[in-house]
Amino acid sequence: MKTNTVFVTTKLDDKKLWTGQIDLIDAHWINEPPKQDDNLKVRLRHRGPLIKIKEIIFQKNHVSLTLANEERAVTSGQSAVIYSGQEVLGGGIVA
Repeated sequence: MKTNTVFVTTKLDDKKLWTGQIDLIDAHWINEPPKQDDNLKVRLRHRGPLIKIKEIIFQKNHVSLTLANEERAVTSGQSAVIYSGQEVLGGGIVA
């Protein structure tokens, strides 16, 4: 989002498209920030699958998520919603 640059490829298996680490800005929690828990998951796309969070780290101005498995095409500006089971805990914007 910093440069408004869009990258296009036809190589869906390109390593550059996959990530296991996501940083969120503008995080908002419905009650309190979640505690590290085996049940935390994140949804990155409308009706997309829930993706298991391996680790969540709260830092001064952002939240870092380590995913259990890499996800394809995670893009700055996307919303990320964090769940515990089926309960929405809050979320943020992919940095």
